[in-house]
Amino acid sequence: MRNSDQLLVLKDGALVKRGIHEDLVDDGGLYETLWRIHLGETDIVPEIDHEGESPN
Repeated sequence: MRNSDQLLVLKDGALVKRGIHEDLVDDGGLYETLWRIHLGETDIVPEIDHEGESPN
């Protein structure tokens, strides 16, 4: 995934983000959360709105 030209982040079948791995991880949205779960840094999935962002 880190070497991909572009990644698409989908939620409920809708595109919520698009970009490269580093930008998506830095963004703090759904992709970062899923990446941290993959790494074993967290097992908690926060509520995410339809734009892929965690509500404040």
